[in-house]
Amino acid sequence: MRTSTQTLRDKIIQLLEANRVDIHSKYTYTKPAPKVYEQQWLWDSCFHAIVQRWIDPEMAKRELLTVVAHQVDNGTHTGMIPHMNYWDNAGSELWGIAHRSIITQPPIIACATLLVHEVGHDKKFLNAMYEPLAKYHRWLTSDRDPDGDNLVSIIHPWESGWDASQRWDRILKLNKPTDDDSKMERVKLVLALKTYDCDPNALEQQNYFSVEAIDFNNIRAADIESLAAIAKILGKDDDSMSWKSIAKKIQGAIHRKMVLENYYDLTSADEIPIRVNNAAKFISLFGGSISHREALELVKKLQSHVYWPHFGITTTPTSSDTFDPNRYWRGNVWPCVNWLIYKGLKRYHFDDVAKKLARNYIDLVLENGFWEYYNPLTGQGLGAKDCSWAALVLDLAIEENL
Repeated sequence: MRTSTQTLRDKIIQLLEANRVDIHSKYTYTKPAPKVYEQQWLWDSCFHAIVQRWIDPEMAKRELLTVVAHQVDNGTHTGMIPHMNYWDNAGSELWGIAHRSIITQPPIIACATLLVHEVGHDKKFLNAMYEPLAKYHRWLTSDRDPDGDNLVSIIHPWESGWDASQRWDRILKLNKPTDDDSKMERVKLVLALKTYDCDPNALEQQNYFSVEAIDFNNIRAADIESLAAIAKILGKDDDSMSWKSIAKKIQGAIHRKMVLENYYDLTSADEIPIRVNNAAKFISLFGGSISHREALELVKKLQSHVYWPHFGITTTPTSSDTFDPNRYWRGNVWPCVNWLIYKGLKRYHFDDVAKKLARNYIDLVLENGFWEYYNPLTGQGLGAKDCSWAALVLDLAIEENL
């Protein structure tokens, strides 16, 4: 009898091979989904590499090396890793630059790099990745933390990854928006980014989108911990100690300014809490920014029916008057979010809850296939079909030996 892992592995090999893009025999990436998402996205590729390390470690390395190939190498934003690479040079119309976007995405790339190394044990790969990663996090500090409080700002919903979440409605001046209304505001915001050269201070002064997001900052804390571990492996002991110190400062700032405010994002120079309940708070487990007592309380909330109705953890609680299980980011089960929460549960040793979540997600994919996101009440697959990051299920299956 075949195990879940064997069955999933066979299906995922086919999925990732079908979505692979080779560029002039030098670069390779996995498109998130056919037709809908043909370009390369930063955090998608990180998740793809995390899965690929169990199938083809060399492909996992190439995926991450391709991500950093368009890192900004001059000017004000030196070090920024774009949230999109346009290998067909189709980015000019939206961004004014042919080969990349002008914003970033959740910084989980050092985590992915370390996980890939733990399977392949390739110091040459770590050496190739170290400086791009270090430059990226130095850029985040210098460019996105103008008030020096160790919390970085995002300047567009796309940078959060949670594109159309209710978290952003008020800041975008939206009231019960349609999907088209929401998308239009996100596209219009790009014009402001180009006008103000993505300067968070200038955008904030003009009342544009500027948010210290709890999940983005927790992901960054965990990413810098991984960067510290990479530096240690490479014999860069001073760097490692420095990165560890920075991670602790970020975790402390998250706890002091966000956790004690009941896990809210902050907006404007006055750091006003965005009081919209959502699952981003659970990523505090991944970032290590809470005590074990606080984690225990958070996990109780996570297991409640409003966040975990049946088919995994939903981004929006079912008790919210804006909950919609079929609308993009308005109340769905997302593979990336559930993977981050799973890893956070393991970090704080809630192993039984983590195993339940893994089993839940494995059953969801085996029954419904590989989709961008899912209805948390019915399990129906939604968004893009044959979506590559749904393959994160393999990482959970292997870790849980299911």
